[in-house]
Amino acid sequence: MSIMHKFCFFCILPSYFNNEGHENSFIKCYEKIINKNIFFLVPKVNSNRKNRAFNKVINNKKSNFFFIKILSEIIFFFCNIKSINLIIKNKHRNNKSIVFLDGGSLFFLLSFFFLSNKKNITFIYYLRSSYNQIIKEFFFFLILKRFNKIFFNFKLVTDSLLLKNFLLRKTKLNAFILPIPHTVFRKINILKNNLDRINFFCPGGFRTDKFGNNLNLFLKNHDKYSYNLIINKDFIKPINITQIKLNYFSNLNKKEYYDIFKNSDFILLPYEQESYKLKTSGIFVETIIFGKIPIVTSGTWMADQLKMFNLRELIIDNWGFFKLSKLLKDINKNSFYKKLRHMQIFYNNFHNEDNFINKFTKVIKQ
Repeated sequence: MSIMHKFCFFCILPSYFNNEGHENSFIKCYEKIINKNIFFLVPKVNSNRKNRAFNKVINNKKSNFFFIKILSEIIFFFCNIKSINLIIKNKHRNNKSIVFLDGGSLFFLLSFFFLSNKKNITFIYYLRSSYNQIIKEFFFFLILKRFNKIFFNFKLVTDSLLLKNFLLRKTKLNAFILPIPHTVFRKINILKNNLDRINFFCPGGFRTDKFGNNLNLFLKNHDKYSYNLIINKDFIKPINITQIKLNYFSNLNKKEYYDIFKNSDFILLPYEQESYKLKTSGIFVETIIFGKIPIVTSGTWMADQLKMFNLRELIIDNWGFFKLSKLLKDINKNSFYKKLRHMQIFYNNFHNEDNFINKFTKVIKQ
């Protein structure tokens, strides 16, 4: 009998609250890993998604209902630790357990200090980004270092070399790098050189750090063209934009999402540097694998990835001075598409479900 049979596996997915759809790729991989290795998968602790409208209210710090968010965090803190402790106690109580946490808030992470029988638990934490605030970051690193001491085995996994190196500098803890399991391999089409007929797509939910000031600067600089831009319905079009045609979407299914991808020329990702300096983007990975052209902000993880393949022409230092007409001249060369194709092939070979499953299984076994 394999040693894998002696473990009870607990998979906790707070990221399932995000309503973004990409977490489904990860859940699919986790379920395959569990089934493959005869682990036990805890029923998803956060399987019921929050009401989106209510979620907006309690996440607004200016709202009178902000205290509900704090209260819900406290309640969830105790409910989470009580339920996990009960499950661990009732299942395989004489064997070691693996607790895997994919994301979660600082407060949520803190609750795992109160797990019972920590000396029999291997704790695996999947980290996708760090904190921008100094105080939160300090306590976050303190928790990680403490976890490394109190659990039988503590492992960090991430999907970014930048984040791995950052963690190593700050905590002296080494992290395993996992792929981002998005595989939609498509042929790269040569872009048409007609500025008025170009289609742009801003995928995903609306947040100001994704489609805020940088996007508004881009729209202002290109309003003399009548191109199409597809974006989430929560984006508010600036009053002074008159020529650009904005099409809005909400709650796309998988087919609708990929149909828009297929018909788009550029995937516009004007994310703020502060939020995405270390944070990865599943949408960016999909863009490359799909054979589309991303336009990104300098100083982000996405820009670092493009530099690795000498695709610097797609990196924007200042959105206020960016001109699409110049970019079109730069990219309508055979050398550009060869570089993009090379990156697409590399991404397709690394960022896929099979590779994710293989690498994560190795992490579990170590």
